[in-house]
Amino acid sequence: MTPERWQEVKKVLAAALERGPAERSAYLDQVCAEPLLRREAESLIAAHEQGDSSFMEQPAVQSNALKSGTKLGPYEILAPLGVGGMGEAVCPRRRKQPGIRNHSSRREEVN
Repeated sequence: MTPERWQEVKKVLAAALERGPAERSAYLDQVCAEPLLRREAESLIAAHEQGDSSFMEQPAVQSNALKSGTKLGPYEILAPLGVGGMGEAVCPRRRKQPGIRNHSSRREEVN
């Protein structure tokens, strides 16, 4: 779908949703000369009417999930930085993993 077409569909959809369900069919008859435009609008109206938006009312992850001291893989959360529409931002620190060295066991005798 082209951006211009999407703008047209959005305009028809928004205006249709402002009307009551009984008035929508008559409105679509007036503004949708093209059958494909009407089908797209009707499809989106049906999805809107059946949609359950209650999932948006609660965050998927509790906001204290990444509090200071939380260990996440090789990282430790030092402090929260902020919360936005896409989630939380934190200041992490990579915990240093201890290295293993294998030294040769050659010993030289000192006289």
